[in-house]
Amino acid sequence: PRPQSGDDPAVGMTAPGIRGFGPDSVEQVFANGAPRAIMLAAHWCGHCQNELNAINAYLDGGGTFPAEVEIQTISTWADSGRDNFPPGEWLADNSWPHRTIVDDEDATLAFALGLSGTPMWVFVDADGTVVDRTGALDPADLAARMAALSA
Repeated sequence: PRPQSGDDPAVGMTAPGIRGFGPDSVEQVFANGAPRAIMLAAHWCGHCQNELNAINAYLDGGGTFPAEVEIQTISTWADSGRDNFPPGEWLADNSWPHRTIVDDEDATLAFALGLSGTPMWVFVDADGTVVDRTGALDPADLAARMAALSA
C-alpha cells in the first residue's frame, strides 16, 4: 500500500501491466512502454468527484496535459448502494474521455497498484517504472508531474 508519509517502497518498481474491461465491456490493456498517469477513483467518492470536476474545468479553461502521457483510469470499489452508480455512467456524465478499466469486486487491480484511498494517482515512466504515487492533485500539479514524465 501507498504509505501516508515517508518513502514509497513502490517507487522504482516495475508497474504491472493491467488488463480488464471498460464500462462499455470493451477490453482495455494498460501496458508499459509509454508514460502514463493512472487515476484510481470510486464513483461514490466526493474527493474523486472534485478531482474530475477540477480536471475538466482546467481543460475547459485552456489548460493542457502533455500528449505523450496518457491518463488512464481504474474505477474501483463499485457499490450499487451508493451515489453515482454505475461508474461508467458517472464517468460519462462527467465527460471523462480517458480510457477506463472497471475493477472487479475484490479491487484486484487497485490493490495491485497499492491503493490506500481514493483518488490515487500512479505515475509510470516509459520504461514501466513507478516514479510516484500520490493522492488527490490539483490540475496544475498533475500537469507538472505529467510534463516530468514526458521529458
